[in-house]
Amino acid sequence: RTYSADVAYSPKKPVTLNGGISHTISKGAFYTAAPALDHVASYSELKIRETTYTASGSYQFGHGFSAGLEYRNSTFKDALNNPYDDVNNGRVSIVLLSISKKW
Repeated sequence: RTYSADVAYSPKKPVTLNGGISHTISKGAFYTAAPALDHVASYSELKIRETTYTASGSYQFGHGFSAGLEYRNSTFKDALNNPYDDVNNGRVSIVLLSISKKW
């Protein structure tokens, strides 16, 4: 399941501001009916939560040129903390500067 909300605002013609939040809840498992494969199920159970916050802005110059700046912060959480999988908690922050030209 993913829930998200975004907002965009343009205070003046060449400026656009954006912001948003997204939250994802995922879970899954693999179960077998064969007794010899039961140990596989302990590696397969998964429950994660991920939240991402974004903020960005862009400015439209003349002659098709534009510049933008985006900040993104994501948090990843392993809700089960299963010792048999390689899923770890984490956090990342990203800043992206873009310059573009439209012909």
